[in-house]
Amino acid sequence: MIQDLLMDGATQGQREQDQQKAAIAREALLNHDQRLLDLLSQLKLKPTQHKQIEAFVQQESQSLSTTATGDAWLEASDDSLAQLTHMLQHQLPNEQQLTQTHLNTLQQLNDDIDALEGKLAKAASAEDYETLKSARNAARTDLKECQVSLEIHRRRYGELERQRQTLQKALSSYGQDAIADSQSNILLETAPRVQVTLAAFRDKLTEKKLGALETQVTQYFKLLLHKASLVSQVMIDPATFRLDLYDTEGAPLPIQHLSAGEKQLLAISFLWGLANTSGRQLPVAIDTPLGRLDSEHRNHLVVSYFPQASHQVILLSTDTEIRTEEVKRLRAAGAIAREYRLEYDPKQRQTAVVSGYFW
Repeated sequence: MIQDLLMDGATQGQREQDQQKAAIAREALLNHDQRLLDLLSQLKLKPTQHKQIEAFVQQESQSLSTTATGDAWLEASDDSLAQLTHMLQHQLPNEQQLTQTHLNTLQQLNDDIDALEGKLAKAASAEDYETLKSARNAARTDLKECQVSLEIHRRRYGELERQRQTLQKALSSYGQDAIADSQSNILLETAPRVQVTLAAFRDKLTEKKLGALETQVTQYFKLLLHKASLVSQVMIDPATFRLDLYDTEGAPLPIQHLSAGEKQLLAISFLWGLANTSGRQLPVAIDTPLGRLDSEHRNHLVVSYFPQASHQVILLSTDTEIRTEEVKRLRAAGAIAREYRLEYDPKQRQTAVVSGYFW
């Protein structure tokens, strides 16, 4: 409320301090100026120069005297002036800002009060509230009654559903019995014709499958043999499934004329052909696969058969059958997914499964 008066007081106090400082300095400067003029009179200066210096000294003394004169009615101390200056520069702005914040809050509260009073003025009367309360209580009563009725109907629905399921089962059983009786009669009538048809179908299917099997067995046997001209065709008897071999001239080639290794390759070719002709992905397990084969036949099996025999091939081999070079070749072709070794412990009398091959 008296900010302007306080600022005037601070200005007056600063002016009085300046007057006191000027009065103190004037006494000291007068003596100093007099000594300076006495010194200048001893120097050999030009009259004009001496007058200029004397005029300057008198002008400064006059200015200081003007500053030192004036009424000192406040006579405030340095601490009082410092407190007044701090209050004007810091405390008073902070208080003004805080006051403005309170005023804004008060204004917002007044606005909220006005808004609430407007809403209260527009609100319904007490009689309207009583009417709404009665309607709400009646609605709650109706809701409870509806909930009870709903629970009764749910239980009734459960009973009807159980009855429906019982009747459905009885109807299904009756339908199955009727269908079974009908099918039995149809089967009795059509069984002879079906048997003839199935026998003819079996013969045709066997003939078709045997033709594909003969082609594949011949192809695989030639692929595994290092004597490409030894066999030209492998035939399979449809009744006994006996294998008949024919050479390049079409003459029969007795199986007894084959070596032990060639017989083993023929058996492998037959199994390979059966697996492919069946159209199913079946795992293949081979025990001692290279025991009776020479190096060239070994190479054909490693390169042509093992990686392509099936999606999963299990080889049960000794360290003398699949040697280092065969293992390296299969690993390089990416044909080996897992390697295990069976090691027998004579002390514990048991065999352990160890990861990794012999080398």
